[in-house]
Formats: sequence, C-alpha cells, structure tokens
Amino acid sequence: MSGSGARYNPEITATPATTPSRPALRTLLPSLCTLATWGPAAVLTIVALLQIVMVYRADLTPWEGGGFGMFSTLDYETNRRFLVEGMDQKGEGLQVNLFAGDQRRHSRLRIKPDRKEIERLAEELLQTELIPDKQEQVKVRLGMASAWRLRKAVEKQSAPLKLVRVKSPDVEIDPKEILRLKAVRLSLWRKKFDTINCRLSWERIGQPVVKGHWP
Repeated sequence: MSGSGARYNPEITATPATTPSRPALRTLLPSLCTLATWGPAAVLTIVALLQIVMVYRADLTPWEGGGFGMFSTLDYETNRRFLVEGMDQKGEGLQVNLFAGDQRRHSRLRIKPDRKEIERLAEELLQTELIPDKQEQVKVRLGMASAWRLRKAVEKQSAPLKLVRVKSPDVEIDPKEILRLKAVRLSLWRKKFDTINCRLSWERIGQPVVKGHWP
C-alpha cells in the first residue's frame, strides 16, 4: 500500500452492469418489431385525420398541415383573397389594399382563418390612417381585380371603388388626402373550379367581419 492512507475494503465491490436476460429479449423483440412496422403508419394516419378535421372545421387550406389532397384542389394560400370594403367619414365606399400591410400576418390568416384575429385586424383598420393607393403593382392589379369581378357578379356592383392603402410613417402627403374609416367589412374568398360552367370562380369562406357603423 502507498502512504496515501487508502486501505483496501473487501466489502466494496464493483456492481456488474445488468443486461436483459435472453427470455426478456425474446419477449420484447416482437413488440419492437410491431412498433417499427405500424408506428409510422399510425402517426401518418393521425396527422391525416387531424388535417381533414382542420380543413372542414377550421377552413385550413388543404395544402398545409400535411398536404393531403393538395393536388386535388386550387385552394392554396395564394388563391385566397381578402376583400376589404370600407366607408369613409363622408359615407363614400373604399377598397382597402392589404398588399401594402403586414404580409406575414395576412398570409397566416389566409392559410387558416382566425375570426378573432380578423376582427382585430378590422378594428385596427378603423384606427389607421389611409391614403389613396396610386401604386401600379402587378400583384395588386391581378389579385384585387379578380376579387372585384367576383364582387360585381355577386353583389351586382358595377362601379369600382376608390383604392386606398395604409399610410406608411415615412410617407409625406397632404393631410387633406388622409382618410379614416367609419366602417369596414372584411371577407375571405378562395378560388375554385366551377364544374357546372367549366370555369374558375370565387367562393366566400365563412361570414364577413363587419366593424363600425355599416349601413
């Protein structure tokens, strides 16, 4: 022994590592094989069922949440449009361009509409300064023009409304051109294929959200 003072104690022995016995392994192996065989299929089935429920109960686009049925429908995020109709303090009708706003937020609401969040968006628009939208953006012309063709067909409206957008903090404009809404109506539409008339058409998703004093 060295002079460190340590002494050998025969009662302290190393505990050998325990390993499963052969009978236990033979019992566990079939369960592991069954889990490896059916586990992925069970998880995939659960995901598919949850997505189907979300599509039919929460208006989730079939292209999200798993993508089951995505190639059988045109109902994906870019084929959904918000139609935002407003009324200024003079009672004149306006069309609010949401392309100039928070795109991430609007995209999320198109993918899975949340009525409470859409109501908050409508309330925010009532408190927001708006200005005439003179931008000639292709996505504005194509996206909003399609929605207005639908609006004319459904509501028999022929006169286009004045297009406005949210005023950016860095925009300098005559205060007389700044507009505020006294009422706003938001509705979400999706593009679908009309099998009867063999053409593309628009279908409204749920009921519109109305805030303010709408006539």
